[in-house]
Amino acid sequence: MAKDLGHFLNEIEGEHPDLLLRITEEVNPSHFEITALLSLLEKKGHEKMVLFEKPLSMDGKARIPLLFNVFSSRSLCALALDLQSRPIYGPGTGICEKRKVSRPS
Repeated sequence: MAKDLGHFLNEIEGEHPDLLLRITEEVNPSHFEITALLSLLEKKGHEKMVLFEKPLSMDGKARIPLLFNVFSSRSLCALALDLQSRPIYGPGTGICEKRKVSRPS
């Protein structure tokens, strides 16, 4: 069954709440608050979706929620597409398996 974004967010919140960070405070993109937080999360290695519930527009008026990092990891992509997440490399994947290469003498 096809999902819409609302259904997907509800599923993440219900089954995988650790994968979603909700920011409920008002944030102002003209002060780079959104960019700073996303950069900090990336530097710390957090692969979470981030939902800003009350971002202001550049003129400081409009509030349209913004969602970032929906496809920031293989596991999130798999969840969005109702697929199983599995490793990219290694035994059983059939893709770029690491093999020991012997050098000719």
